Amino acid sequence: MIKFIRIFIVVLFFSLVGGAITSYKLIPFSDIHKLKKGHVSFTLVDGRPKYSIVQSRPENWVNLSLMSDSAWQGIQINEDWSFFDHSGIDLTQLWTAIYEHLVHNRPLRGASTISQQLVKNLFLSSDRSYIRKVKEALITLYLDATLTKEKVLETYLNIIEYGDGIYGIGIASKHYFKVHPANLSPRQGAFLAMLLPNPKVYSKSYQNKLMTPFAEYTIHKILHKMKVARFIDESTEQKESSTVFEWELSSGDLLHF
Repeated sequence: MIKFIRIFIVVLFFSLVGGAITSYKLIPFSDIHKLKKGHVSFTLVDGRPKYSIVQSRPENWVNLSLMSDSAWQGIQINEDWSFFDHSGIDLTQLWTAIYEHLVHNRPLRGASTISQQLVKNLFLSSDRSYIRKVKEALITLYLDATLTKEKVLETYLNIIEYGDGIYGIGIASKHYFKVHPANLSPRQGAFLAMLLPNPKVYSKSYQNKLMTPFAEYTIHKILHKMKVARFIDESTEQKESSTVFEWELSSGDLLHF
């Protein structure tokens, strides 16, 4: 098995080199440099966003400096724990995913960082081919070397989907909590983080005005991660874990639900 893994790594290395040579010209150098001081706007086409990089700030764009720490900390720590430490690709997570797939026959998980997700949204299709993954890796490395971490995170938060037709943290904050991202609490930030893997499905807690066991469990887990990362202290974790959202049904409401 060890020999097989070594062969796989060698083949993967040369495949990546070959892909790098052929894909170099496909890196959107100009767009990435425009994004350094620019923003991203989008229009919905058949329910899906079509992104374009613009110089003027879109109406609902929220600068990272104008968000509360709670607005981004839960999302960052849940989506990409090592975001501020890696160079766009988390090699530890990547090799762990490959090892688990080869040795333990587990499904090959994405292990995608926030930077990779941003690249996929802005510049690539959603197909799962190895060629696309090579392109994604190359573009991500260049993007992460060109932009600050704060710019990558700000852009990501402002373009991703938080529910059916809900894109950007500014719109999401107003939709779910009627507040600006500057005023999001740790629990509210954890709720937005909980949505991200499948926002259309996971937003049903809000639609039904009743937290699902999965949503509640995931929010508690994210709050605990925030405590471990020292974003919040233990007392804040306990307080936020026991808080309910204004839109949640009370026990009296449940009797008539």
